[in-house]
Amino acid sequence: MSRRADFLARCRLMATGLFLLFSACTNRNSQIEYIFPAGFRGGAVIRENRPTGVDACRRSWFPYTEHCILKFPSSGMLEVRGQSPGGTWHYASARYENGTVIPVPYTTPGEKFPSDRVGLWAFGSIQNGEDWLFVGTEEEFRKFRDDRHKYKY
Repeated sequence: MSRRADFLARCRLMATGLFLLFSACTNRNSQIEYIFPAGFRGGAVIRENRPTGVDACRRSWFPYTEHCILKFPSSGMLEVRGQSPGGTWHYASARYENGTVIPVPYTTPGEKFPSDRVGLWAFGSIQNGEDWLFVGTEEEFRKFRDDRHKYKY
């Protein structure tokens, strides 16, 4: 093999390695654990970019992975430094402080969720620096969401 062919082969190998490295590191893998006071029901809001807010996430030793724990007070309002972790793609789980699991229906698309079962529901977008969630049944969530949007326009 000539020196030129050897050099080109090494360049291709290096370019392929760099491409794989950077493409693997651009996707963020976040795990968010929402924790609520025992028996909490109703609207919950995450207010982002608050200087006195809590640090909700910690980065893992593995690049672009983070674990976020969002522990809500009884008021349902949590202020965080930086952006709300719910604004990017993530895995979500929820529970009460006593350990009782709160199902998160939007994490299992296509699965039928009983309409009378309490779950954690998300509005799906962050507006005005607030990320809204709701703990309750699907009917309660829809009413809350509709009432909340009524006054926006």
